[in-house]
Amino acid sequence: MKDETKETSMLSMNDNTTKDPETLIERLIHLGMFTDKETIDLLLKMKEKVRPLLIDMLYTDDLWDEYGDHSLWAPICVIHILAAMGDSKDAAEAVVYAIREYDTEEKDWVTEDAAKALSSFGVEAFEPISEIIMDRDLEEFSRSAAANALFLISKDAGIDFRKRSIAVIRKAIVEETTSNDDLARTLLASDLSDFKDPDSLDFVKSLFQKGLMDSNILSLEEVMGIYDGQFDDLSHMFRHNPLHVFSKESKNFYRGTEYSLWTDKRRNGRNDRCRCGSGKKFKKCCMLLGL
Repeated sequence: MKDETKETSMLSMNDNTTKDPETLIERLIHLGMFTDKETIDLLLKMKEKVRPLLIDMLYTDDLWDEYGDHSLWAPICVIHILAAMGDSKDAAEAVVYAIREYDTEEKDWVTEDAAKALSSFGVEAFEPISEIIMDRDLEEFSRSAAANALFLISKDAGIDFRKRSIAVIRKAIVEETTSNDDLARTLLASDLSDFKDPDSLDFVKSLFQKGLMDSNILSLEEVMGIYDGQFDDLSHMFRHNPLHVFSKESKNFYRGTEYSLWTDKRRNGRNDRCRCGSGKKFKKCCMLLGL
């Protein structure tokens, strides 16, 4: 991790910095986890010029080297800035590329966050998000985060988008019924339940009846609770704010933890009851906020 003194010793802003997109991006790369609000705001204001450059960064292998100078933080910043810029199929496809290319055990915490960020790209991101959900080679939690992204988008989209989202998640679950991966089935069934689709309730129940679900992760009682609205008052917690990653809390969190150790810690606790007291499992509650 970079030394905290870098936050005050890096390039100072000047007129040339504010006018030149490439200089701004160089600043973003060098500041890493200490990227300041002024830099982010300038990038957002120049989004038409900088978006293609940011997209190219996600295809740059050197920036994903956890042993390099940037410790993965540059592409993480890029993913969330692109998400904050909003609708762009090209940007969504670049994020999907990053998830697929770098979805490893060591980087799964990065790719899960990336999958959540896809919800900010709107209905244009349906196909890229669906690709993640259907990709059985990807880490289960990344696929689940992508399914949750469809759910979030569907809240503001039309009925057709909602139907297509439900259909692709159900298809992914059906394909998993021939495998031994009950984790993937269970996580995706939980995401499907969030839609409260009446026609899918019997489908989810049948998964329990056939012994295809991991009840330590999701119980039928929890599914019924979702359908009954027991967790509706927490729905605001699941909206993804792309720029939250730049908050003081997030910076302190990432700075204070070795990401490889944190990955193991979070993996072990994903299915525990959330400490916030909501009654939900961590993976369905504060984990979605990156807390």
